[in-house]
Amino acid sequence: MESSILDIGSWENILRLYRLCDSDFVLPLSVREIGAEEMMQGVFEAGEYLGGFLDGIFVSCGGYRTFGKEQAEVHGIVVRPDYRKRGLGREITEAVLKRAKEKGVREIEVSTWEGSIGLDMFFSVGFIEVERFPDPEKRPAGVRTVRLVKEMRK
Repeated sequence: MESSILDIGSWENILRLYRLCDSDFVLPLSVREIGAEEMMQGVFEAGEYLGGFLDGIFVSCGGYRTFGKEQAEVHGIVVRPDYRKRGLGREITEAVLKRAKEKGVREIEVSTWEGSIGLDMFFSVGFIEVERFPDPEKRPAGVRTVRLVKEMRK
């Protein structure tokens, strides 16, 4: 199987992949509930998104958006459910981190939630937990947001 990482041409392509993963996208909220179209368009325009392809099939994506000169936020790491457990989430995350570093980012953060299928992966690529907190606008009662940070070395 041939794997490749490419720039994604439009936020609509990303949104289609998110809809395939809707049941676990931002557990327990769905793509529809968080206004993903507006969110995706805004993030796409403020940063960069990459797509992961396996034998020509769009299977993963992720990106980052900058805020400040040397800071950024990882955004929207997602892998199609039928392609999980193959290292593709890690692969797209590492590609996003590399691209952000090439653009001068020195500190990058990500927010996810307790129980997220990607939480351990973020730890494995060097993110450190900064805080956990209730976030009633994004999560129901009892599910806390987890904010992680990674220093990008030169």
